[in-house]
Amino acid sequence: MPMSASALAGEMVTKLADAGFVTNNEHAKTEAMCSALAQAVVEHLQANAQVTIDNGSSAGQYNIG
Repeated sequence: MPMSASALAGEMVTKLADAGFVTNNEHAKTEAMCSALAQAVVEHLQANAQVTIDNGSSAGQYNIG
């Protein structure tokens, strides 16, 4: 499944609400904050993620993004 910043942001908002944070009043900027953070996380992982293959003919480190 591809990474989705919008799906991650939605999960963040849900978890914050479950933890008791106010996420939906007129002053809450929770959705905007979670959206920005999720976009940064997804971009960082897509740019920097690597996988390590320990043995075999394909041994080495490879970029995922």
